[in-house]
Parts: sequence; structure tokens; C-alpha cells
Amino acid sequence: MRISGNRFVLRMSFSLYDRGHNAPDKAIAVCYGQQAVDETYLMSNMLPESPNLNRHVWMQLERKEIDEYARTFGEIWVITGGVFGQNAKRLPDGVEIPDACYRIIVDEDQGKPRVLAFVIPQNVAPTDDAAKYLTSVDQVERETGLDFMSELPDDVENKLEAEKAGMW
Repeated sequence: MRISGNRFVLRMSFSLYDRGHNAPDKAIAVCYGQQAVDETYLMSNMLPESPNLNRHVWMQLERKEIDEYARTFGEIWVITGGVFGQNAKRLPDGVEIPDACYRIIVDEDQGKPRVLAFVIPQNVAPTDDAAKYLTSVDQVERETGLDFMSELPDDVENKLEAEKAGMW
């Protein structure tokens, strides 16, 4: 552990795993500046990710969000995290390794919300395209036990969460 300013920053070895960002530093840099970028390196923003996931498929998706979607649509919302199975593996220091990572991208098009949802397993090939892992928000909810769009009216939520859209 090292002290950074007034905060403690926990340094853990993820061994064969990368420290994958939930909130990507590039997107945060563009939107919120250097102090916010520094905070993306806190362990509370990290998940163990296989190199093929973190350095290839996940990075491809993050770049598409910032370089295409945010620039084209002006604003998007991103919800991300890990999918943890019943018998999850752990690193030697006790950190649980997700079986997969999910990402939900929300945009509003002509006053109506639309979503892209992904569940990307740790064992992806580096050449895989993120579009291969498109799914519905309903599927992400089944795999995580979370309820993502509960603030929307039920008819809108049910329709939106059931969709398995193609890439925008």
C-alpha cells in the first residue's frame, strides 16, 4: 500500500490478470480532467481481467464509446461491472475474479432510450469483436442479480431490457 495525497491506494498483484478499469481513464480524462483520471487508478475502480479481455475486446469497446458514441451522440451513460459465479476463483490475496464483465451503454435517441448490453467472458480471444457478446439487459440482470432500469415506467423498462440490439 502507498499513500497518495490524503488517500490510501491499495496495490495488489493480480498475477495473470490485468487491473481492468470499470470507468476508463481515457473517457474520464476527456470528460472530467486529471484529478478524476487519477481516481480511476484506485482499486475500487478495478476488476481482475484477463489480458485478452482487458487489452483487446474491452479496450475496443471503451474506444468505441468515447471515440464514436460520445462524440456522435453527445452523451451516453455506461453501467459496468463483473459477473461472479457461484464458485468464483480468487487471487492469492482474496480478490474475487469475475467469470465475465458486463457493460450496458444507454443513449437517448429522439427522446427515447436505447441500450446496448454486453457480457464478455474472461476467456475471450484477442481477435474477438465486442459485437459477438451483445445480449439483452434482461440477460445481464439474470447473470448479476441486479435490476438496472427500475426507475423507468414498467412498459418502457420491460421493452428496453428485452431488446438485443445490434451495434449502433
